[in-house]
Order: sequence, then structure tokens, then C-alpha cells
Amino acid sequence: MKKILTKRQQEILDFIESFLQQHGYPPTLREIGNAFGISSTNGVRVNLAALEKKKYIIRRPWLSRGIELIYAPKTQTNEGEVGYVPIIGKVAAGEPIFAAENIEGMLAIDDSFLPTKKVFALKVKGDSMVGSGIMEGDYVLARRQHNAEIGDIVVFIIGDEITVKKYDTKGDKVLLIPANEAYETRIIKKNSSDLQIAGKVIGLLRKY
Repeated sequence: MKKILTKRQQEILDFIESFLQQHGYPPTLREIGNAFGISSTNGVRVNLAALEKKKYIIRRPWLSRGIELIYAPKTQTNEGEVGYVPIIGKVAAGEPIFAAENIEGMLAIDDSFLPTKKVFALKVKGDSMVGSGIMEGDYVLARRQHNAEIGDIVVFIIGDEITVKKYDTKGDKVLLIPANEAYETRIIKKNSSDLQIAGKVIGLLRKY
């Protein structure tokens, strides 16, 4: 059973739902504060903490738009609940992949399509993975994890570069294998500080 909300908590929850439906992504703390005349972001955080404690939302503190509705609003075209997945853009070297400046938007996806909340999206650039059915302009969905098994399609971070390749190993080296004969396999030492596994690809979205 849902816990009862105060009038202000209900108003903020309604605002978040309305904002999501209108924009396709959640509001920032400042946008919520401006809507209700709350000058301090701490004042907004208090209300969001209450909504989270009462299990109406989930907060992702590493995202500037890191509010997810547990009870997502129904849309006119989809009677299922909707989750919001961050789209990773350019990655600044040395910065966490989920830092706010690396998030370029959100994807609204039916929760039934997502096995976990720990998912992010990446827009594919180039044709290095066409042999695996991944085309330029596609959005790959990846589960956040820092390990992989042989044959997994993985989102790698190499310095300030982010790329999708098949994972393999050979001795003390990691092989980043393309699915296009026009590209060469990249080989990087396992203990390289430049190499990071950001996630395993678990899904694909394509616009026609």
C-alpha cells in the first residue's frame, strides 16, 4: 500500500509526472524549485527524499535529471509503466561516465523491456558493428557492469573515447573486436588505466 503524501509532496509528484510526459525526461532540482518558489535546492531535496522514502520515486544522485518514477504515469499510446534511461554522450577523460555533463538526454522505454534499472543508452556512430546488426544511428542499451565474458558485446571507455565492440582476451590483453572486416581488432593491456568496461549491451533501439 502506498503511503499518504502531504499536499506539497503530491504537487511535486504531479509536476514530475507532467514534466516527464511533456518533455520525455525528468526535471532538475532547480526546475522543480522554480515551479514551486523553492529557492534552495536543499528544500527540493527534502521533498524528493520523502517521495523516495514513500516509494514513489528513485533518485540517481550522479545525474542532473536523475529522478525515476516507480509508479510511472500512463501514456495515451502505452498502458505499461515507463522508465527513463540516460543517454551517454561524449566522455571527458578522468570523469565518471555518469557525470551530469556526460548525459545528453533520456530515452523513455517501457519497463517490461528493461530487466534492471541499471541501464544506460549510447547512440552508435560508425559501422564497425554492422555484422552484429548494430547500425549507425541505433541506440544500444547497456547494463552497467565492469566485467564481461568472452563474446559479450561491450561498451568500452578508452581515455575520452567510448566505443562498442565484442569482448575477448588473449593472455594479459583485452581484444576489442569489430563486426566489420574493414576494421582491425584493437588490443589493449588488461591493466591499462585507459581502459574501462562501462557495460554489457543487452538491447537495441532503431528509428526508421
